[in-house]
Amino acid sequence: MSTLSDFNASSLSFSLDGKILSYCDGSAIRLLSVEAGQEIFNTETFKCGILSPDGKTLVFDNDSLDISLWDVETGEEIRTLGKHSSDVGIVSFRPDGKLLASGGNLDPVIKLWDMETGEEILTLKTPIDLASISFSPDGKLLASSSSSGIQLWNLDLDYLVERSCDRVRNYLKYNPKVTEEDRRLCDGI
Repeated sequence: MSTLSDFNASSLSFSLDGKILSYCDGSAIRLLSVEAGQEIFNTETFKCGILSPDGKTLVFDNDSLDISLWDVETGEEIRTLGKHSSDVGIVSFRPDGKLLASGGNLDPVIKLWDMETGEEILTLKTPIDLASISFSPDGKLLASSSSSGIQLWNLDLDYLVERSCDRVRNYLKYNPKVTEEDRRLCDGI
């Protein structure tokens, strides 16, 4: 066993290759080289964040309630994702790194972000005291926890399309403003 830090750390996250460990210490996000045991990057102005699975991007919330993406190699900001209504503080990557979930304990939603485009693709309603979120290894499930218990979200695309079609099927079928072609969007689903 070796000690890399002598103070309390949270939100520990390894890069996929295991060479970088990110953590939060209450005043900054820090990246350590596991092999050398040396700090290689820190964000003194941000309190907590997470390293992407490929170890190339650091994600954290900023003072304006946005989510910032930073390039680990250059230390430059890549992009800013949209806003939450309160501090984010809770983020999780899908294992393939293509999707990011974000939330906070005062914001009653989890937002899912497409990491390629930076677009918000889904909002899930949650209890206001969100404590943690995590993807399953295959990325098809998202678990969230709060004082209300643990919620499990099915994010499988086929399942989501089926549920969406269940909700709009009658609208498509009976609304006179829907084109004939669009009426059949959910046929067979």
